[in-house]
Amino acid sequence: MGSAFSCSSVGNMLVVAAANDDLAMAQEILKKHPHAAVFHNFKDRSSPLIQAAAHGHFELLQLVLETAVMSEGVEKAKAVCIDHCNSKKQTALMVACKHGHPDCVEYLVTNGADPLVTDARRYNTCLHFAALYGHSDCVHKLLGTRTTYRNQGQQVTVAQLVCSEDGAQVSFIDRHNGWGLTALHIAMFQGSVNTVRALLRHGASLNAVIGASRIEHSPIRCSVGSNALHIAALIGNMSMVKVILEAQDGVAGLELRSRADASGLRPQDYAQRARNPVLAHLLDPRLPVALLRQIWVNYSLEVSATPRHQTLAAMLQKLKLMFNLELIALKNNLAAAAEAGAATAACGDAGDGGDEVASGHDGTAF
Repeated sequence: MGSAFSCSSVGNMLVVAAANDDLAMAQEILKKHPHAAVFHNFKDRSSPLIQAAAHGHFELLQLVLETAVMSEGVEKAKAVCIDHCNSKKQTALMVACKHGHPDCVEYLVTNGADPLVTDARRYNTCLHFAALYGHSDCVHKLLGTRTTYRNQGQQVTVAQLVCSEDGAQVSFIDRHNGWGLTALHIAMFQGSVNTVRALLRHGASLNAVIGASRIEHSPIRCSVGSNALHIAALIGNMSMVKVILEAQDGVAGLELRSRADASGLRPQDYAQRARNPVLAHLLDPRLPVALLRQIWVNYSLEVSATPRHQTLAAMLQKLKLMFNLELIALKNNLAAAAEAGAATAACGDAGDGGDEVASGHDGTAF
């Protein structure tokens, strides 16, 4: 019992040292007790590696992981240290993504941390956590070309990983969590423009839709089959709408504005339900994409302006945008009316010509 108590005490001391970035203390402990690297407490099952990852203490993270591999061997270290889960079923990699420590993310993956592991509560991957907390730098590190993971005997980038989901094969970046949400859906709902752009840059699919939920109380009140644009319309985020529509502009034949979810609702319908007339106009599939591009050029907000001026500028620009949209609609209506008038006149001319011929024919005959 004395030995067990001593081991537990040393392990807890290492957990504290990892949390406090006390590298000297950690080195001293691991020199005498290398097996402490794989310790976890009983309260929340936290470990030295998880604490170092949570606080972004990179040198300590390296020290603990390397000591675990040297003392336990690669396979055991991976099981009891690198991919060890705390009481929330979160690994060191998930925690590093959650708290925004990109260097720790890259180091953990390249040294064997499994990005495919999900937490038991909501089935989130490390990428879902990065999206949830708006850490675009972690998204770049996780999905970048330098971060490779050994999968089935081959070194591949995390972005190249393929997952099995309900009998279908999906890319890691488009994997759904327990609520049926991809990382892109979560980043959209959280309103992180940089994270959304990072995900799109690394190949997140604009066609990905909300899947069936395996757990209750999803934070996103969109129906199954909704895409990222539905979510942007739901939250009324103009910047998000702009990012998605600009991204779809690069995909030939893609028109998300016309896509309906399982309830038969299009993004425009969500905007109308939210009583957002500006978005409702923008999300009208009848609005030509070319005109949409012109509108975006004129729709911008200076970040350097004071908050009060930003609010005023936003209001003025929304009014201007609404005016432009109404003007476009009016022009389209006038053009349609002109075409209809021209068609009617043409029919009338054709009818008059027929009468003249008939009269001429009758006159000639008699």
